[in-house]
Amino acid sequence: MSGSQQHSTKAAVWNTKKFRDEYEIHKNRLQDQHFSVADFPDPLSPRPPHPKQYPKGTNPELERNLHELIAQVKARAVRDAVVG
Repeated sequence: MSGSQQHSTKAAVWNTKKFRDEYEIHKNRLQDQHFSVADFPDPLSPRPPHPKQYPKGTNPELERNLHELIAQVKARAVRDAVVG
């Protein structure tokens, strides 16, 4: 092998003090220095329903009753279709 071929196969050294310093400088420029995770709720935790989800006069219990009524009507329609 010639000298240029040996140089191209040698691994580059990237973990140097200069690289780490530049990495920290750029990381700090990209990060929001005022960001705090504590300011935001956990997106996976259960939350109460949004106020606009239930118009005035409705609530989760009424919605549950309506879902049960819809299920009964669908079951009756399927039963009538099989019989009829």
